[in-house]
Amino acid sequence: FGVNINKNFKNLEIDLAIIAIPGQFIPLLLEDLGSRGVKSAVIISAGFSEVGNIKEEKEIKNIAEKHRMRIIGPNCAGIMNTECNLFASIEVRALSGETAFITQSGALGGAVLMMAEELGFGFSKFVSYGNRCDVDEVDLIKYLEDDPQTKVIALYIEGLEEGRRFLAQAKKTVLKKPIIAIKAGKSKAGMRATSSHTGSLAGEDKIYDAAFKQTGILRVEGVEEMFDLCRGLIHYPKIKGNKIGVITNSGGPAVLTTDKLEELGLEVLE
Repeated sequence: FGVNINKNFKNLEIDLAIIAIPGQFIPLLLEDLGSRGVKSAVIISAGFSEVGNIKEEKEIKNIAEKHRMRIIGPNCAGIMNTECNLFASIEVRALSGETAFITQSGALGGAVLMMAEELGFGFSKFVSYGNRCDVDEVDLIKYLEDDPQTKVIALYIEGLEEGRRFLAQAKKTVLKKPIIAIKAGKSKAGMRATSSHTGSLAGEDKIYDAAFKQTGILRVEGVEEMFDLCRGLIHYPKIKGNKIGVITNSGGPAVLTTDKLEELGLEVLE
């Protein structure tokens, strides 16, 4: 592909390290990178807290803290920044757009990117953060809050480790730009699956629902609804009141739409 491959990085200036090697070799590599002044790394490799290897993941975090290095992952699918053509990910390249998508699940992120490509929907940033041994969703929404390329933040989460910290930051962020969230693990079976997937504690879904509403986070049930809401928030002007008019050529859809609008607390004009 016309790209030089180096046997070592002793004489290289590295801004970002993308790591996809067996987990047992990662601590030694991080020590080497850290000693050479590398401050950012994305660890795609899996096999850590999501499968019970908590000690190994803690070791990675300790090394990062020692060298003041920030880490995304492990067990993630990478990152993308479409503005500067950075595609440090194992997933399909995102189209350029004004929505930032951050996801705890790499596979779900890949599915969203493929669906978005079919719809012609683009992203400003894509971050799959996996086990979040260092950088988490709080750090990410704080960064995206002031990102000029991002108008809407979309988020897929399975659970939160620092719920109060997340909600405090989200409350500040939604004053500048909307946050749309897909929260998985609603059922008991879903909560068990969440724990085995990314090692997260899902928590009671009603608590998340109430917290999202209190904070101003817009919760959606799935990816298609997320796309629709992102488009609306990007392209339509902000509505000042709660009065809505429905224009339709069919009675049935009008009734269904009216029911949903009133359920959401909006006033449908007669």
